[in-house]
Amino acid sequence: MSMVNLIDVPAALPVAAYATDGEGFISSYNLQAAQLWGREHTPRSQKWFGAWRMRDAGGRILAPDQTPLAVAFREGWEISQADVILERPNGHRAWVRVHARLKLEAGKVVSSLVLLIERSPTIEDEFQREHLASIVASSQDVIVGKTMDGVITSWNGGATRTLGYDAEEMIGQPITRIIPTERLAEEAEILARIRRGERVEHFETERLTKDGRKVPLSVTVSPLRDRVGNIIGASKVARDITERKQAFDLQRRLIDELDHRVKNTLATVMSFA
Repeated sequence: MSMVNLIDVPAALPVAAYATDGEGFISSYNLQAAQLWGREHTPRSQKWFGAWRMRDAGGRILAPDQTPLAVAFREGWEISQADVILERPNGHRAWVRVHARLKLEAGKVVSSLVLLIERSPTIEDEFQREHLASIVASSQDVIVGKTMDGVITSWNGGATRTLGYDAEEMIGQPITRIIPTERLAEEAEILARIRRGERVEHFETERLTKDGRKVPLSVTVSPLRDRVGNIIGASKVARDITERKQAFDLQRRLIDELDHRVKNTLATVMSFA
C-alpha cells in the first residue's frame, strides 16, 4: 500500500479513522474522526492524535509521547486494541478503543492508519448499574435524579413515601414542581454549582408534598456523570428532618422557658436585697 493510498483510506471507512506520516503527524482524517474529536485540523498540524486531550482508561491525562500511537511508533508494533478517553475542547469525553496499523520500510515506520471505535457499555457495566438501581429503589432516603435542565429522570420509593408522589407522576416533570415559590432561587444556584462539577452537601431546605405540606429536608446534590466523566445531570439525596427540627424547637422552647424563669427568680431575689 503506497503512502498516497494510505492517506486516502480514512475517507472510505465507515468508522472514525485517520492516517499519519512517518513522524506521527496527522496527514488525513474522515468526518467521523473530526466529530469524535470535536474539531478539525490542517494536515500535519497535530501529532499522534486529533482530540484536544487524551486520557488513559483510568482518567489520567496522557502526555503526547505516552499515547498508544506514540508508543507503537517507538516499539515498532501495531495496536490491536487500546482503551482511551478522548476529550473535546468543550470538556465532552468519549471512551474509544484504538486500533493502529503501521507501515514499515527497512524497519522504520513511514505511515500509520488509526481506527477509533467508540465503546458501548459492557455486560459488567449493566450489572453494576442494575445493582446500584436496586440499592436506590430500596433506600429510605429521598433519591431523585434530574437533567441539567431540571427535569426529573428518576424517583425512588423513599421520595414517594416522603413527598407522596408516585414515580409515574413525577418522571418527566420539572423539579420545580416540589419547590416552594420562595425557594426557587436555590435550584438555579444548585444547577450552577453542579455545572462547575461541585457537590452541594447537607443544606437544609423545604420541599412540597402532594397534599401541599412543606417538609424540612437535609439535601445533598452531586453531579451525575457518564462513564467517561461528562456531567449529564444531578442526583439529589434528601432526608426528612421533621423529627429533628421538632426536637430542636422543643429544646429551644425549654431553654427559653428556663431562661425566663431564672430571670424572674433573680428579679424577685433582687427586689428583697
